[in-house]
Amino acid sequence: MSDERAKKLENAIKAFQEKKPLPKVDFSVYKGDDGKELRTDERVIKTTPAPATKIPTDDELFLPGTSNPRLPNLAFLKDHLFREGRLHEEQAIYIINSATKIIMEEPTLLEIDPPVTLCGDIHGQYYDLMKLFEVGGDPRNTKYLFLGDYVDRGYFSIECVLYLWALKLHYPKSVFFLRGNHECRHLTDYFTFKLECKHKYSLNIYEACMMSFCTLPLAAVVNKQFFCVHGGLSPELHTLDDVRKLDRFREPPTHGLMCDLLWADPIENFGEEDNNRSFIHNNVRGCSYFYTYKAACDFLVKNNLLSIIRAHEAQNAGYRAYLESRNTGFPSVMTIFSAPNYLDTYNNKAAVVKYENNVLNIRQFKHSPHPYWLPNFMDVFTWSLPFVGEKITDMLISILNICTREELEEDTVRYIQEKGNTSKYGGIFGRKSPRSPRSPRSPSSPRSPRSPTSPRSPKKPIAGQTQQYDSDEDLPVKIPEEVEPEEDYFQDAQSTAMDRDDDDLDQEDDEDEDDLEVRRDRFKNKILAIGRLSRMFQVLRQESESVSEFKATTGTMLPAGTLMSGAEGIRKAITTFDEARRVDLINEQLPPTADEKAQENERQRKEALNRAMKEADADVKIRNLARRLTGE
Repeated sequence: MSDERAKKLENAIKAFQEKKPLPKVDFSVYKGDDGKELRTDERVIKTTPAPATKIPTDDELFLPGTSNPRLPNLAFLKDHLFREGRLHEEQAIYIINSATKIIMEEPTLLEIDPPVTLCGDIHGQYYDLMKLFEVGGDPRNTKYLFLGDYVDRGYFSIECVLYLWALKLHYPKSVFFLRGNHECRHLTDYFTFKLECKHKYSLNIYEACMMSFCTLPLAAVVNKQFFCVHGGLSPELHTLDDVRKLDRFREPPTHGLMCDLLWADPIENFGEEDNNRSFIHNNVRGCSYFYTYKAACDFLVKNNLLSIIRAHEAQNAGYRAYLESRNTGFPSVMTIFSAPNYLDTYNNKAAVVKYENNVLNIRQFKHSPHPYWLPNFMDVFTWSLPFVGEKITDMLISILNICTREELEEDTVRYIQEKGNTSKYGGIFGRKSPRSPRSPRSPSSPRSPRSPTSPRSPKKPIAGQTQQYDSDEDLPVKIPEEVEPEEDYFQDAQSTAMDRDDDDLDQEDDEDEDDLEVRRDRFKNKILAIGRLSRMFQVLRQESESVSEFKATTGTMLPAGTLMSGAEGIRKAITTFDEARRVDLINEQLPPTADEKAQENERQRKEALNRAMKEADADVKIRNLARRLTGE
């Protein structure tokens, strides 16, 4: 026997020593459902360069050893920003403040000679801005005039500002900027620029930009022929001197000449108006005016100009030429828009106007690929939380659906038994265990009430025992001949206790019936709450899927019933420029104030909660599940 055990032990040791090693698992390799292997330590799309993570030194960013060692190295800065690189905050503030000192010395109305390239809205599309310079010409030998709206809506606004302002440092006499309606605190706080500055840098960068924006000129005259402005005309604009006299170093007001220069639009039926009015309230913007063909022609004639060139409105072709002037035969108004595929949704072309040799040439270009940001710069965990929450609640509902009421009660009984509390409850909804039968109380011997303070009567001695007295000596006691049997004594005591239990349990019967209803209601409410939570996560998920930058008056919510089928659904649903512009029209308005925005956010939040609760309460599956598990 001992030899057999020794042999088994020897075989076991040998098997252990000769055991094949477990295969090594490379946790950096992930195998997808399609069988394709992906490495977690490599980029999935290897052709896409990794973002620049190193912040440059001053020697890398600037040009030491030159006549101006504090000039930015444009080639390095362009490439660094192109790779999503960032600067030290001090470096960024230096570029912004240095360019601001140059801009603030310029007049409110610029006078520019040709040749020059005119550019419309940029809106934070840095990668398309790089394409613009390829089409419009190298800034080293090309004069540029930008008509405003460098920031907001796109997610690379600060990159646009840093590169353009760096160009201003290099070419102060050939690169010019006008102010757009988005270069103000109100709009940058409502849309994306302030949030972008906080996310990528800090509020110090934002404040430096706001101070710089307040120094931007408001209009320009090119070759004494073209009045260039972001928005348009105003009832208060009669001559060019009206612009020159303006105090531009401030936040734009919501009315008046400065507001109109930034916000006004040509009327939609330009040249086909039914009346002789020059200005009509701009109900699309919520401020300023529509100016008519008559207003444009009157202004051009009075100031001896050829045309008005402005930006401010997205155009499918990147530009639009309005009706020709009666006197010159040249378009009285032209609109330029230089942000292709605006918001990644408009599918529009962009354009610039090159004016040289007394000829205007319009050059169009399409959008360029760019890195992707989730809405409002949120991280992937925040964005995916509604998806996870919805799936978890769906799993919980599915688990409850496959559980029977009896299974839940069995688990509860087992739990209560382990806690030693089965005498009262026997189920999840408070059903009591059956009570053992009791002997009925004899009607001839009613239980007399006893005051809790009344003294107890002496106990009767039991046969075969002696009664003890508190005395100096023990006295003999004569046992009575007639004594109550011992079992009668205990039966009386038991009957008294059971009678007392009867009253207590009768009271508990009423309490347990109430407790049963309460427990059922609580359990039902919990199931309904799970349904509401699931519905709320579904609402949040739908918002997360709708990654378009189309925002309603809250600045963060989408218009009700719109864009609810995800990013691909958005691209499929919005197939034309006109559809995209119609959906986004609400964002062309003057935004609400901070208080109005907060109130609207709260209203939208309550509406979403109420909608989710009503939908959950009306969900037949959830209600049937609650009824089945509560036994209603």
